[in-house]
Amino acid sequence: MNLATLLPPGFSFKQLYCFYDETKLKNHYSYAPLAIVLNDIDQQPDTSLTLSDEGAIFRWGADLLKADTSLLQQLKNEIANRYDISPGEITLSEVDLSAKVALLVSKAGDKFEHLPIELAKGETETLTSTEKPNALAAVNGSKNYLLLEYSYDLTLQTSLQNYYSDDINELLRQIILTGNNGSKAYCAAYIKKSIDDGNVQITQTTINEPSPELCNQVNSKFCELFSDIAFKYVNGVNNIYDLPNPCNQTIDYSNGAPRQYPLLCSSDVATWLEGFNPKDFVHYSNTPIPNPHRPVNPDKPVNKTLSVSVSFKPSDFQISQITLIWGKSTETMPWDFDPTDLTSDTRGSLQIEVSYFFGGSYKSELAYTSEDWVIQPADAGLCLIELDATALEQHNKKVAGSIMYHPDGQGRRHTENFTFPDNGKWKINWYVTSLSNDLGGKLNGDYTLTPKGWGKPKQYTLDNTSETSIILQ
Repeated sequence: MNLATLLPPGFSFKQLYCFYDETKLKNHYSYAPLAIVLNDIDQQPDTSLTLSDEGAIFRWGADLLKADTSLLQQLKNEIANRYDISPGEITLSEVDLSAKVALLVSKAGDKFEHLPIELAKGETETLTSTEKPNALAAVNGSKNYLLLEYSYDLTLQTSLQNYYSDDINELLRQIILTGNNGSKAYCAAYIKKSIDDGNVQITQTTINEPSPELCNQVNSKFCELFSDIAFKYVNGVNNIYDLPNPCNQTIDYSNGAPRQYPLLCSSDVATWLEGFNPKDFVHYSNTPIPNPHRPVNPDKPVNKTLSVSVSFKPSDFQISQITLIWGKSTETMPWDFDPTDLTSDTRGSLQIEVSYFFGGSYKSELAYTSEDWVIQPADAGLCLIELDATALEQHNKKVAGSIMYHPDGQGRRHTENFTFPDNGKWKINWYVTSLSNDLGGKLNGDYTLTPKGWGKPKQYTLDNTSETSIILQ
C-alpha cells in the first residue's frame, strides 16, 4: 500500500495512520489503524481449524488495532516533533470505522477467492473441501494461502472555492479584438484559456484536498458563470469603446463533497502461529461438515465511471492526442484535453497512449485506486530537468549559457537558454520530451560566468551527462 498516494496527507506511526482534517479544530488530529491484532486466550492465539471428511470450520478472534493511552501519547509526541507543536495542545480522535471483513482463500500465487464475513454470526467461516487444504497449509505456516482482511473508508469533507473580483474591461476588449465574441462557446473557450495561461488571476481556497472530479466540476461551473457575465457585455458589440470602463465584476463559486480514501488491512494466517505448535490448533470432527454453497458463476462486476484529467498543458509539448484504455473501454481525450470519463467493469490499471505532432509516441499505465486519474508529465514521456546555480551567486554577477538535450530514442531534441539571475532566482527547471521513463539521452552545453567587480568572464563546458539535476559550481 502506497500511503502517500492513497490516503490524505499525513504519516504512519507504529501501525497507525495520522492526518490533519482541516474541518476540525486547530491542533486536532485524526488517526486510523493499519494493522489487525489477533486476540489471546491463556497466552495463545485465539484461532482454530476444525477438519472433517467434507468441509472445515475456521475460527478466529481478531480486530483492528486499538490504540491504548501509551501509544496515543507516543503519537502526540511524534506530531509535536514533526509540526513543532506542544504535546499538551494536541487532541486526537479515531476515525469512524465501519469495516467490512473477509477471508481470502487461495492457492499460493493464484487469484484469491473473497469470502465476506457476517460478524453478527461470529468470527467463523465454513470452508469447502477444496478450500480446506489451503487453510491447513496456512495454519502450518505457508504464506499466501489464507488471509484475513479488513477494509474501510476514511471520509473527509472537502471543498473548493474559486473567487475573482476585478475590472474585466481589458479582458472584454481582447475577446472582441480576437473575434471570440461571435458565440458564447467562443467566449467561454477564450476565458478558460486566459485562466489556464494565468492571464486572469483567480483565488482558489481548498479544504482537505478536493478530488480531481470536484475540482473539475467547480472550475467548469466557475468558468460558465464568468462566461455568462462576459458574453452579456460583448455579444453584438464590435467597437471596444462601447464597453463599460471600468467594468468591475465579482464571480464567486464554491462546492463541497465528501472524499473517501479506501484503506485495506490484511493479515496472513500463516504468521499467527509462529512459535507455537500448529497441531494444537487443528481439530478433527467425526461428523461431516457440509460444504457451504459457493456461487458457480460470480455476480457480474459492477460498472464504475472514473474521470481522467491532465495536470499540465499538453499543447505546450506538441502532444497531438492522448488515448485512454481501461478494460474494454477506449476513449480519446478531446482536442483541448478536458477531463474525460471512462466506464468499465474492470478494476485494472489505466493504459495511456500519447502521440506527438513530430511523430513520437509513448505508452504508460496508472494503477487503479478507485479515485479519478490525473496524468502527470512523466506519464506522457516528459522528463524534468533542474538547473541550480545558487553556488555561483556570491561571487558572480551573471551566469549565461545553454543546455542541449540529445535523446537516445525517438525523443525530441531541445535547447534551453538560460541567464541567471532569472527574476532574482538562480534556479530553473524545464521539461524535455524523452519518451522514456527516465532522461533517455544526454545533456551537454556551455556557460559563461561574469564575476562581480574586477575580472574577465570565464567559459565552462558541461560534458555529456545523464543527470537530471545539474548543479553549476
